[in-house]
Amino acid sequence: AALSQASLAFFPDTIGELCARLPGLSEGEQVILISALSSYPGDAVVTSLVDAAKSPSEAVRLAAWQALSTTGGASVVPFLADAAASARGREQSAIRAALGSLKGRAIDDAIVALLEKEPPDAIRGELMLAAGERRTFQARPLVADALASEVEPVRLQALRALRAIGTPSDVDAVLDVLLAADGDTERAEAEKTAAELAGMSASPVGRARTVRSRFTEAESTAGRVRLLGLLGLVDDPASLPLLRTGLASGDGEIVDAAARAILAWPTSDARDDIIALARNSRNETHRLLAIGALVRVVGLDRYRNPQAAVSDLRLAAELSWRPEEQKLVLGALPQFPCREALDLATGFLREDATREEAQAAIRRITERLPKEAIRQ
Repeated sequence: AALSQASLAFFPDTIGELCARLPGLSEGEQVILISALSSYPGDAVVTSLVDAAKSPSEAVRLAAWQALSTTGGASVVPFLADAAASARGREQSAIRAALGSLKGRAIDDAIVALLEKEPPDAIRGELMLAAGERRTFQARPLVADALASEVEPVRLQALRALRAIGTPSDVDAVLDVLLAADGDTERAEAEKTAAELAGMSASPVGRARTVRSRFTEAESTAGRVRLLGLLGLVDDPASLPLLRTGLASGDGEIVDAAARAILAWPTSDARDDIIALARNSRNETHRLLAIGALVRVVGLDRYRNPQAAVSDLRLAAELSWRPEEQKLVLGALPQFPCREALDLATGFLREDATREEAQAAIRRITERLPKEAIRQ
């Protein structure tokens, strides 16, 4: 069993004999031989590897899953899906990796064929996860249909798979899940999936059209709040007027959702809105979040004129009343090395709570500035 893979290659006729002896070897010898068998054609070794994957030894099973990832064919797909559905921890991860690594279109066809048979929920979830991992786009309709399942784990796996194989046309069905979700996990997964699918559109304009339409139709405040939160994750400038309207609402939940959506906006298009919240909001939480959001937005454009960027960071510093937000400003300053950044960082040396971060910022800015600029 201690033969290397290279040595075994000289004795192809011995493979059948070695496979037959595999179960009687010690655990360590089985692991070595299984590793060697992984370089052989599947039809010669796959049966023995499947048997090894049923071993009471976890080390042997893990070696078998790894070997099956390179030797297995379409015939092992049902076995792997079933095993992944019942396994846990690192072994489940190893089985999923094996199912995702199998080569060939036949594997994808096998996954789709099994999904069409409507297998038990746990196996269905593993097959959908594999379809997403493998980018098995022909499985998309079956995965999208699973969003209507009454079983939450099935819906969760469908949401995760659609992030890889879905299209913007699936957003409406994902929104159904988002609006109906009872748990935080499902809500977060649906929100993430809807945002990613909507973001696949080539142009930002219209990316969130479906979300805005559903917002108009939504009758409950809870539904509108969820949709407003999603709008903040999708870069569609046409959504900003709707969020501004939400800020002016008399409903506290709508105001909060609209504010948070603006503060999570993925581009600098919401810069002025963020500044307005930082300056004028009566909600202390919103003001704190706005200061952090302003620092984040400034950092999005690394090629911006340094003096202009530092001007915004100075505003964030002036509006900050806690060291936490001041440290965010200091962390961003070295991205825009200029004399103004150096002066702003130097001002924080007076405070014990920010002195260490100020010194670090000054050092990093100085390293990036020409000596002439430092002497000015």
